[in-house]
Amino acid sequence: MPTRPTIAFPKNFLWGAATSAHQVEGGLNNQWTVWELENAKALATQAPYQFGDLPNW
Repeated sequence: MPTRPTIAFPKNFLWGAATSAHQVEGGLNNQWTVWELENAKALATQAPYQFGDLPNW
């Protein structure tokens, strides 16, 4: 089996991680979801593209 090259990080390389309260704490049962969707629809109607064209909105 061929050997894979060794990957080395610099000596002072800092590892990090991030998350958001929405991902960790949940809280999906609130009115913010309605507000976010209405805001997204309003912004999309002002944009030159359609609301359905925003897969990462």
